[in-house]
Amino acid sequence: MPNKAIGRPSYIVVEIKVVAINPSHKKNDTRAPGINPTAPVNFNTFAKTQARTKPDTRSVTIAGIMRALNASGVLPTNAPQRGPNTGGEYHTPPIANFAKAAHKTASQLTSNPCILPSPATDDGAWEGIMANEEAEKNAIRELLATYCFHLDNDRFAEMAALFTEDGTWDTAYGKGTGHAGIVAQARSIGTPGAPRPRRVHLTTNIVIMLNGDTATVESYWTVIQNSAGGPKIGSGGAYQDQVVKQNGKWLFRYRKIDRFLADGLM
Repeated sequence: MPNKAIGRPSYIVVEIKVVAINPSHKKNDTRAPGINPTAPVNFNTFAKTQARTKPDTRSVTIAGIMRALNASGVLPTNAPQRGPNTGGEYHTPPIANFAKAAHKTASQLTSNPCILPSPATDDGAWEGIMANEEAEKNAIRELLATYCFHLDNDRFAEMAALFTEDGTWDTAYGKGTGHAGIVAQARSIGTPGAPRPRRVHLTTNIVIMLNGDTATVESYWTVIQNSAGGPKIGSGGAYQDQVVKQNGKWLFRYRKIDRFLADGLM
């Protein structure tokens, strides 16, 4: 409560000191160990320390009080005040150049972006932005997974349809551009007419970097296939993709396949 005998300026000083009195804030005391606990506290330093250690609840409050004090044009009382130390001793707060220190501290508190509230976007709008970004990334992950299903089941036309009209499929065995070129390249891999073991492509470690209606994607791939000795890892490597959103659908613009895990490779 304000001290009516002292007047309104004293009320402002008390508001600042309330933050310091709380014993839970003792760890933020700006006095070095061993200093007399009844010694005056430098409120300018204390305010900045509180702002650094408790930015979400301290900086805006302290800055507001500092500005109010500075705007009043009245210096705080020189009467003894109960100290912020746990013993509750009285001392006289430092008031020399207080208005100047208040203005400087308020400016420091509100000019440092690490102690300001979040940007102009409110919580609801920010959550909407994050949800939309995650939805786009999920659609891209779906594209990568669908590609594997089509490829593993020799549905090359459906696989090619996952690319743009001028998209490129760049493999370790050659390159195909355009839907017809991609289908031809897929059919050329392996021995024509020879049965191929059942296989599955697994895509992992997917990293997506969105940029509006385009994105770059990096991931690992592994092929597990049947063999006379049972399932084995046939090969593996990395995908480097450029994808684009056209007519509400994500498509490959360029897929580079790096094959670096295989028999005979080091």
